Amino acid sequence: MSTPAGGIQQRESQSLVMILVILLGFSLLILFVNFFLANRRNNEDRGAIAAASEIQVKSQQLATYAAEAANGNNTAFESLQNTSLEIDARVAALTNGNKPTDKFAEVPNISQNEAIRPYVKNLTTYWEKVRTDAREIVSRRSNIESFTATADKFVQKIGPLSVRSDQLVKSLSEINAPQA
Repeated sequence: MSTPAGGIQQRESQSLVMILVILLGFSLLILFVNFFLANRRNNEDRGAIAAASEIQVKSQQLATYAAEAANGNNTAFESLQNTSLEIDARVAALTNGNKPTDKFAEVPNISQNEAIRPYVKNLTTYWEKVRTDAREIVSRRSNIESFTATADKFVQKIGPLSVRSDQLVKSLSEINAPQA
């Protein structure tokens, strides 16, 4: 009698071990999938943070180039346009997501995240205004260059005008001309 009972008990313990092995395997699979997904999300978050940080840096450069372009610096116009395009690409990546490129890492479509959506919308709205102003400066390059050239000519003529007016004052002083 002990033999059949031992066989049943052995089969039950083998079944239990088999179930535990299957559960362990399934748990390991879930662990690896979770690790993979967490790593992927972490890389996407780093890409979004990098894109947002680049927007900050590029926006400061954009302001500098805009001021230089408004003052007639010829090289600033191209830098203004290129920087504007770079910011535009990063804003689009944050809004719509992108695949990794040579220029920057993969960025998820973070605008689908409810907590972040208002910030992405504010960034996009404000960027539209800044981009319009940057394009306006670039489109008026010939006017700005013309005004700068005219201002340079004007400044060049002020020096001799000042010298001649000083000479006139000295001449009038020498002949004791009345101030009136």
